[in-house]
Amino acid sequence: MANILTTMSREAGDALRDAVSHLDGAAPARDTWRRVLAACTQIDSERFLADFLDASQDPDVFRQLADGYDEKESCLRLRLTGTEALSVRLHIWTPPPPGQEPYLENVHGHRRYMVSSLIAGAYLSDDYDYHEEAEELSPTGRRILGAGTCYLIAPETVHAVANPFPRHCVSLIYRGGSVTDRILIFDRDRGRPAAYTGVRPVGDLGKTTRERAMSRTEYLRYRLDRIRAESAAAPAPR
Repeated sequence: MANILTTMSREAGDALRDAVSHLDGAAPARDTWRRVLAACTQIDSERFLADFLDASQDPDVFRQLADGYDEKESCLRLRLTGTEALSVRLHIWTPPPPGQEPYLENVHGHRRYMVSSLIAGAYLSDDYDYHEEAEELSPTGRRILGAGTCYLIAPETVHAVANPFPRHCVSLIYRGGSVTDRILIFDRDRGRPAAYTGVRPVGDLGKTTRERAMSRTEYLRYRLDRIRAESAAAPAPR
């Protein structure tokens, strides 16, 4: 896939390229990821989002985004650049349809280091500690994270994310190589882990009748158009 960053402004792309430049190979250490995190805080969220939305209107760029995205529970994951071992993605956390409860994703761990940089909207994160010997999952709190927030996600991070707000939440995700072979998915009620076997089929999760009838291409365009309209309106409170 062509590098979408080359279609964006120098100001928006340089900070992201600087962040990625700290990743020098497979499974970089935690201190390397702290440097990535520091670089990510320099990204102008509003400018980056505006440039991305402009770039996505190019037919070739949009086709590449539409061909390459997937859905994970209530999130669209768009591949911007890189490989499976070292990549940058853009995640779109969809708001619940009117009258429906927000969807909270499965409680889960990770197999790699990542940095999440929120560039629009907000989501909530339920955070947990997992005590492996006792197989116990303990909640440690709930946070509301908004645009401008950057934070590190480590392999031992256990959380579940939801967007209960009326606007989309957009985050940039910097992904490193795998440092463990397993991801744990947890039963929220019993706190017991199960081995990760792959992304669950999304199907009609959190979609209206109209949205379910859309093709993949139509659905992505619809989501990007909604984000574009939201970004043109008054900014959401942080």
